[in-house]
Amino acid sequence: MQESDNLTILDIALDCGFNSQASFYRAFKKFEGMTPKAYLDSKK
Repeated sequence: MQESDNLTILDIALDCGFNSQASFYRAFKKFEGMTPKAYLDSKK
């Protein structure tokens, strides 16, 4: 996942084929060990 000022986390989730932000959060946290927001914050 790359930082983008133009896309929300929901936009990214839908673009990746998830049908909800919640399912994307669960999958992302399972594989990355942190939430998408925490991941983006760590890259700043």
